[in-house]
Amino acid sequence: MDYATLGMILKYGDKAVDGLDRGTAWGPFTKGLGYVGILTGGIETVQGIASHDVGKAGGGLVDVGLATAGIVGGTAAAPVVIPLGVAKTFVDATIPYSDEAQNSLLDYQAKRMYGCDTSALTPAQASHLTARYEGGWGVVNMISDKMDQTGQPIADAGEAFRRWLGART
Repeated sequence: MDYATLGMILKYGDKAVDGLDRGTAWGPFTKGLGYVGILTGGIETVQGIASHDVGKAGGGLVDVGLATAGIVGGTAAAPVVIPLGVAKTFVDATIPYSDEAQNSLLDYQAKRMYGCDTSALTPAQASHLTARYEGGWGVVNMISDKMDQTGQPIADAGEAFRRWLGART
């Protein structure tokens, strides 16, 4: 956005926002993303309801709500919708609020600690793993482990890229 457009928005408010929505390439692009958000959030909601996973259904509803607000509000809603979308992404990356995310985290941590998934743990290993997430420090461990799990694909891609660079020299 250039300074003339910003000045127009500050001077004319809602009229400028409506014109920006219709008059630039960003309007259709952001609305298209909003429709994708409604679709994916709707699918997640239905999957959560079908599997009785309240966290997954709730996360999907939040996605649908944010996408709908972005479509209906257009660029006028951006100051609210964008920060909330960023916050939702941060929560998704750091807190396993659905049953699926919790089970995935337990499998990830079991592989890190014992080299196997949760179905192959001994009773003592399973107790040790679940005790990791109990109490006040358990919440800290859970968030830390979830962040490690979220970042693992990025670390793997970086390592693969370094190997690829090494093969090129």
